Amino acid sequence: MPNLITHTDRNLDTLQFVGVAINPSNPAEVQGGTQDNGTWSNNDPEGSQNDWPQNIYGDGGNSGYDAAMPTWRFNEFTGPFSDANFENGAATKWVFISEPLFNSREAVGFYWPEIGDPNPPTSAHPIFSGLQHVWRSWAFGAGANPTAVPQNTTPAIATYEANCADLTTDGTGCGDFQPLGGPYCDGLSSTTTIPSCGNTPGDLTGTVYGSDRGGGAISWLARNKTDHGTLWATTSAGRIFVTHNADASDPSTVTWHRIDNATSPTRFPSSIYPDPANVNHAWITYSGYNATTPTVPGHVFEALEGGAAPGSGTFTNLNVEAGTDAFPTPTGTGDLPVNDIVRDDARKNLYVATDFGVLLGNSDGKGGWKVTPGLPRFEITHLEIEPSARVPTCVGTGKKGCPNLIYAATHSQGMWKLPLGGQ
Repeated sequence: MPNLITHTDRNLDTLQFVGVAINPSNPAEVQGGTQDNGTWSNNDPEGSQNDWPQNIYGDGGNSGYDAAMPTWRFNEFTGPFSDANFENGAATKWVFISEPLFNSREAVGFYWPEIGDPNPPTSAHPIFSGLQHVWRSWAFGAGANPTAVPQNTTPAIATYEANCADLTTDGTGCGDFQPLGGPYCDGLSSTTTIPSCGNTPGDLTGTVYGSDRGGGAISWLARNKTDHGTLWATTSAGRIFVTHNADASDPSTVTWHRIDNATSPTRFPSSIYPDPANVNHAWITYSGYNATTPTVPGHVFEALEGGAAPGSGTFTNLNVEAGTDAFPTPTGTGDLPVNDIVRDDARKNLYVATDFGVLLGNSDGKGGWKVTPGLPRFEITHLEIEPSARVPTCVGTGKKGCPNLIYAATHSQGMWKLPLGGQ
């Protein structure tokens, strides 16, 4: 009988990282969720390359940090269950914050867009979460009064750690998210005085915003650090929205401008990177294959909001296929889904993630595309860059403490870092 088992794959990275988030006060610390295997971070010891404790169990989706309090972090399980932690990721201090999201009964992605704020309003600690509405907390998910207007800005940490501790609560009273652009809502038959969420103002997938490209759920969110109010949102059916008052004290008064039109694909928008020099300008990527939308091909687009009318956006195809044709695509034409995009704002270089590696587009994608050296030629699920216009980075670090670098979350190859040079 065998009496010894030897692991031949001891050093093999097998986990699928869903995303990567950079600690805003320490560029050496990152965290990321992994499919079926929890959320991990190199926070103990700080910035370690080889020691990554699991901060929380279960499915690990998107995660993030608070801009002002970098020991505060949030995670996702699968939609729409989310926790927050106010104790630097301590395993026993995670608290449930997503009861309003669950009670809404809205459609939600398996791993859904949930983001922190790179430039929060004074004293606020925002988290934005995308279901059919965009839902906002100003108290990192843990306000004492879930329906307060204006929303609470100080989390009730002691109350949540006592009453909403993960695995020990039924979730009642745990979470203070409110929908943007419409009345407070839920999907519970027991709350007869509260309207149902579906197809009401703020439901970006409903007929309030048109009869085409309806249904599905929000696929991506991106704030712009230039101001407190600009927020971009996309839906899985190809709608593109912008608001410039996401910081409104009354969440119901947020106004959404739908800008997609016949020149933008009806495929799944997979990411957004906003332009810090122009709040009406962003870069948007798409999943899927051009073969499914042959009259509107393209996977990376420059988007300009345009006028105030619905559908006023201008979309320019940046022809990333000229670079992805180096990869083994089904037709040999570079027709390959793109998973994410970030921008080196100082150099005006775009980086896009695909299932076969990362491409670099010089001159904001108009100077040609090439494979990025130094990153793996494997499935790249998510990118983050420092400094960034869409997530909090370089908070209180000074210029010397803010190295220009890019992180890549991969499927089976771990987490990668590539210094880009300069600070």
